[in-house]
Amino acid sequence: MSWKIISRRTAFDNPWRKVEAWRVKQPNGRTGEFFFSADPDVVMVFALTAKEEVIVNRQHNIHLGRRLWELPAGCMETETPLAAAKRELREETGYTAGRWLKLKSLHLGKWSLGRAHFYLALGARKTHEQELEESEDIVVERIPLARYPALLADGTISSTLCHGASYEALACLESLGYRTARQKLKSGQGKSANRRRALGH
Repeated sequence: MSWKIISRRTAFDNPWRKVEAWRVKQPNGRTGEFFFSADPDVVMVFALTAKEEVIVNRQHNIHLGRRLWELPAGCMETETPLAAAKRELREETGYTAGRWLKLKSLHLGKWSLGRAHFYLALGARKTHEQELEESEDIVVERIPLARYPALLADGTISSTLCHGASYEALACLESLGYRTARQKLKSGQGKSANRRRALGH
């Protein structure tokens, strides 16, 4: 016996959040109500300048009470994922890019109806002023690509979505011939292993 959706209703809705309540008959025959985030899909952009700097936002997180380092991101409106990614990068940072690559689209989680769309933007450069919403407090930083993986490893960049988009972007950059700190680390580990073998360790 499979799960059967009996009904769906909007349990909460405002300009920022929407929650749906689904009444479902479970395989064991019981009926329950489950709540899902029904927010729009999300886009996230890993933007790299010609100098191989990653564009990162530092913005205040209210519930943590401090600024976090995050990739430019936001919710889709009525446009395509790519158009939304370009808009969010321009509005939040003032940067635009000449080359865009789709990395991956992933489900946001068990209790969400939405998806996250990750993009790599190459040749990013400052062409506009920021167009921030009233609730946004964003300081734009440029992080050298060689340093960026260390910020993931030590938790400076701590968002789940940022980690997902970042590792997808780093893998794509390596396939395009960019030399990232991840490759240097692997190379160093290989050399160390060779030295240990040569010394008989």
